[in-house]
Amino acid sequence: MVTPTATMRSFFEWLKLLNEAQRPPFKNLVCIKLPRDLVDAIPKLILVANHVICEVFRERHQDRSYGPHYFSKLANFVDLLRNRRLKVFTLNYDFCVENACTEKGINFTTGFSYDGGTFNSTLFETNAPGINLYKLHGSLDWFMEMERDSFVISQRRSKFFTDIDKTPQLVLGPGLKLQTDEPFITLYAEFSKAVRTAKVCIIIGYGYRDRHINEPLGEASRQGLAVIDVNPTNCGPPSGARIMLCRRIQVDAKSAFNGGRILKEVMDVFGKKQF
Repeated sequence: MVTPTATMRSFFEWLKLLNEAQRPPFKNLVCIKLPRDLVDAIPKLILVANHVICEVFRERHQDRSYGPHYFSKLANFVDLLRNRRLKVFTLNYDFCVENACTEKGINFTTGFSYDGGTFNSTLFETNAPGINLYKLHGSLDWFMEMERDSFVISQRRSKFFTDIDKTPQLVLGPGLKLQTDEPFITLYAEFSKAVRTAKVCIIIGYGYRDRHINEPLGEASRQGLAVIDVNPTNCGPPSGARIMLCRRIQVDAKSAFNGGRILKEVMDVFGKKQF
């Protein structure tokens, strides 16, 4: 069975392989029998895919039927933490969590200032009740802009809907290397730190295809982190990831949130630990 996720993964892995084959030392070792114009276009294909993905999301967000309101149930976990922040890490580019927080009146930050749209990691340091949202693979409202003779990533929600010539900064394709520029490197450092210090980690709809996510998760789970996996499929962590699951909730995210399944499992785990 070929799934859309598996197809996308294979597509980007082939793009990466073909792109690397054009550079030394592979260029002198590998002979690619493809039309020259296709070979020359390979480095541009990821940018084209980026643009197509953005257009799909833009149409979806402007559709009146759009509304992942069930994410507003995150407020229940904010209440549990009292004077600590709920840390939400996502590999998705959309605004589902942001919109749900806004509708519910939940205080949240993505690390970008509201006034200038620049990244400021100290915004995550507040103890006010709310959510720290870490978008590890980028966001539809992050754009590369020139600032003081250098390029920086800024957050501009309005540009995503109005400026079709602007392409957001997204990390595309499973298996690609971890980004080493800001804000990505800081966000990943926050993720690594969080899984080492947390008691419970809830994983929702993750396919376990990103090694840089699996490795810290696996290490933390073997050190006592309780991992609760929410996924309607039988997809679980590969044996090589060595991620120890504490509980499995085999339903979709909407059903798990609205039915209170996630909250119940968390409370069961915390019943055995000091909260």
